[in-house]
Amino acid sequence: MPDNSVVCLVDDDRMVLASLAILLTAEGYAVRAHESARSFLDMIEQDNCGCVVTDVRMPGMSGLDLLAEIKSAASPRRSSSSPRTAMFPLAIAAMKRGAVDFFEKPFDGDALLDAIRAALTRRDESGPAHDAETPTIKERFAT
Repeated sequence: MPDNSVVCLVDDDRMVLASLAILLTAEGYAVRAHESARSFLDMIEQDNCGCVVTDVRMPGMSGLDLLAEIKSAASPRRSSSSPRTAMFPLAIAAMKRGAVDFFEKPFDGDALLDAIRAALTRRDESGPAHDAETPTIKERFAT
């Protein structure tokens, strides 16, 4: 596991936050849970997240808006999005805003863990992670 193994969760559903926190804690990650994008942004410096897992659809600031805010801050954080319903345009928008992966709820815990591991690993590599992933993403979208 990378040294910076703090995973920040952003979801307005307390049950989802609790379930994800249990899963990630069992895997050895430090977890910071936030019920809104705004509360996450207010605490971002204290949390020092290595990876952000956010719901795309939330009241107030959406997960997409959060991803845009993170990207505009030139943050090296990587993120995964988990919308309530997977829609192609949302997936594209999330990827453009820096998401490493995109999951439909309910999602497979193992797949999410793989995406988090990949996001944390890529964060530590030099160069933008999304540049290296562009061919793979384009291939996935083409199918």
